[in-house]
Amino acid sequence: MTDAETRGDLAQRLLPVAARLACIVHGDGGQPDIHHLLTQLDPAEKDALIVVLAALVDPDRSLGDALAFVTWDEHGTPAPPETAAGPIRAAAGYRWATPSGVREALLREDVLRARHLHVAEERPLTEVARLVGVDPQTVLRWKKSGWRRAA
Repeated sequence: MTDAETRGDLAQRLLPVAARLACIVHGDGGQPDIHHLLTQLDPAEKDALIVVLAALVDPDRSLGDALAFVTWDEHGTPAPPETAAGPIRAAAGYRWATPSGVREALLREDVLRARHLHVAEERPLTEVARLVGVDPQTVLRWKKSGWRRAA
């Protein structure tokens, strides 16, 4: 069996798990049920589950509709019912299907990591630059731009 066949078989095997997880999130269970379901999976299965779950989502669906069952914000407090507008595709912020989209996503991850290191961990910009693997002036530009990567 090829690697692609193995991955396909794994994805097909995890489809019922993904469906169960979706049902739990949409009201047929709670956090303990999610925890129990995920502890049954090894790391490779969890990675594949993420792909299967993503495949179940229509990227042209409204972000607000897709997040309707997320009832908390980043601080764990109840979220307002309409926290996001526009389609899921717009929230991705990248052209994921293209090599340049993948590159853009990786660059964005660098900016997010740099911001976390500097703001949350209070590391100096020179150390952040070293850890992220960019020039200190690049990190300074990101910071000055409000942690957005310049085009």
